[in-house]
Amino acid sequence: MWLWIRPTHLPRSITSIIAGVPYNPTDKSAQDQRDLAAYLVETLDSVRNKYSECGIALFSDFNNLDISDLFSSHDLSQVVLEPTRGGSLDLVITTMRSFYANAEIPAPVGTSGHKVVKWYPKNNGTAHPSTTKRRRRRFPRSGCDAFGRWLISQDWPIVS
Repeated sequence: MWLWIRPTHLPRSITSIIAGVPYNPTDKSAQDQRDLAAYLVETLDSVRNKYSECGIALFSDFNNLDISDLFSSHDLSQVVLEPTRGGSLDLVITTMRSFYANAEIPAPVGTSGHKVVKWYPKNNGTAHPSTTKRRRRRFPRSGCDAFGRWLISQDWPIVS
């Protein structure tokens, strides 16, 4: 599954986020695994050609899929640093590592064998305080003077 999202608050260098959730079942043949790895590289090539300033995040249990070409061709980094199931990692790989903290791995939900992965943006003091925008027109001094002359030239009792 692929998602193209445009949150309201992104770093200036990122215009949108492409999120992918691929899955590699453990019973796939070697050829199917090579095909899936090639598909991921080709898809990200295509997406980055169309949306050159997009951030990429892939969330997956790749189950021993060789994704070394994916890392080398798209400058991706892994953010999950501790096991999420037994001794293995579920992966969160991204081009936006500098904008996000390392993933947190709390306990599993319910009876699931997989632990939850929480991945938060870094604050970096960039939170925007609540502001009020006001539109203010600036008139040249000559325009203000002309308006003043017009005001005093009117016969105001007739206007009522």
